[in-house]
Amino acid sequence: MDGVLFDLDDTLVDQASAAASAVVAWMGEDRPGLVARWTGVSALHYRRFQDRELTYDEQRRARVRDLLEDPSLRDDEADAAFDTYRHHYDAACVPFPDALPTLRRARDAGLRVGVLTNGMAERQVLKAARAGITTVVDVVVASSALPVSKPHPAAFHAACGRLGTEPGATLMVGDSLADDVHGASAAGLPRSCWTGTTPTRTPAYVA
Repeated sequence: MDGVLFDLDDTLVDQASAAASAVVAWMGEDRPGLVARWTGVSALHYRRFQDRELTYDEQRRARVRDLLEDPSLRDDEADAAFDTYRHHYDAACVPFPDALPTLRRARDAGLRVGVLTNGMAERQVLKAARAGITTVVDVVVASSALPVSKPHPAAFHAACGRLGTEPGATLMVGDSLADDVHGASAAGLPRSCWTGTTPTRTPAYVA
């Protein structure tokens, strides 16, 4: 292996815990089913953004309208609500304790190290920077800057190109079997490391 690519959310940073605490803080209460409902609507509409069915702003508004069960909510009202959620999310989104040491060990071993994440480039780079990740990786590649998202093979090929490694000599590490493991395999990356806990976990979404 000449290089290794890491997923960002729920692989290097604890996005799920941040999202759960943020939605409770935003809504001002931890009512039954709140976190599960937010997880579901967020996964649905964020996947639509990844598939280019919605813009980044449209998926945010759709998540808010679904959670509040108010399809008539104006764009500016939905944006203001999501900004409140994201304020809490940003404060809570931190790297897993072993993330930075792992990245440093990979670089110390002589590997090129990068991040390949499905998300809006500006947001994901900022998140990685706040977590200290950008100081120990060579590149951060986000799907909004690519024609396609993971698990499409072209996303992995583009990331390897920016990392300066061949797909056949690059390892993929991520929490999603579909996006990270199966996607990498289809793209010709011979090895993957799955960090998830269950094959049927809800697809990742981010802020």
